[in-house]
Amino acid sequence: MRKSYEFLRKVARPFSYLAVVCLMFILSAFSCNQKGGSAPMPSTEYWTSPIMSPEQAVSLSKHDIVIADMENGINNRKSLEILKELNPEVKLICYSNPMEFWDYMPENRSVQNRWKNEAAKYSQWRLKAGDGSNGVFWPEMTMMNLSLVCPKAVTENGGESYGIFMARKLCTEVLSDPIWDGYFMDNCTPDIAWVQDGKSAFDIDGNGSSDGKNAIDQNWYQGVRNFLVNIKSNTREGFLLFGNKGTLAFADLLDGIMFENFPCDYLGSKENGGFNQCLKNAEAMKIAGVRYVIFQVKPQDAEFGLASALLFDNAYVAIGQDNPSISEILNIDPGKPTSDKVEMYNGTFYRAYEKVSIDIYPPSRLGKVEDMEAGLNPDTL
Repeated sequence: MRKSYEFLRKVARPFSYLAVVCLMFILSAFSCNQKGGSAPMPSTEYWTSPIMSPEQAVSLSKHDIVIADMENGINNRKSLEILKELNPEVKLICYSNPMEFWDYMPENRSVQNRWKNEAAKYSQWRLKAGDGSNGVFWPEMTMMNLSLVCPKAVTENGGESYGIFMARKLCTEVLSDPIWDGYFMDNCTPDIAWVQDGKSAFDIDGNGSSDGKNAIDQNWYQGVRNFLVNIKSNTREGFLLFGNKGTLAFADLLDGIMFENFPCDYLGSKENGGFNQCLKNAEAMKIAGVRYVIFQVKPQDAEFGLASALLFDNAYVAIGQDNPSISEILNIDPGKPTSDKVEMYNGTFYRAYEKVSIDIYPPSRLGKVEDMEAGLNPDTL
């Protein structure tokens, strides 16, 4: 029996070596296939889910910028590490919505749940109307008072308004993690009075009565500005600040600005659904030194959004939200631009690149990225 065993062991040994070599080759090939950085087109992922699987991280690593909910740093930090290992150049930006808490916090949002419970001790921080009702922007969420005149409360850190409390929590408990390259503030707007249109106006200073629109918005603007300055002052050098909503109000402070649901129709002119105003804002942002402009669109508007982004040298498209797939159109190499943005007499916008041409007709929300080398429209790929 022992002789038979020795014979089988000698015969099997070469096959074992071969199996090990094959396994190493497969793993090496997998690693090579996964590395390589971003897709050729300028793109961003808007990931507000608190969960990100390793498989999703592999896909998301193909973007230049990934805006990911802060809870991912706790729930699945390994996925964030995979993302940055596969694309060392990616900008990983930490998402939070500092002006609201979910009324019923999911278990996978442990950080926000802890902060919500702490903030609940200080009722003066809740944003209320003059009639005593709670302000509500997004259904099933509690609004907090980020304004300059939010009443202070005595916390573990002394007298603090809500904005100071939230900036401190973010900087010390989340943004201090070196995995993050920057911070993204959702609802980064200079005004808030419009939330109460048709209802009792906000009591922005907490004195028990409604305030005028100008007082509400001026104090909100300054409160948000102080919040951003606080974040910038208490994070490391080179840390990036991003804001949502496409406004120019904080362009002097921000490195990146996103136009959610591009084109936005609330930034000024409503011509072409706000498209023309968005372009004007994006042009002004470039002059102000904003390095990253993001046009976030619905998946059905992917080509329109990408074409719009390609009108600029500092713009990126974000296709959908919590979208782990990479659109084929992002894998086309546009080459370098060979012309500036041109607005044609018929309302069409045009720009030429080495390998693609851009045509946009805003009235119909149509955008085309023509692959000149292949002679094909990316939609057919």
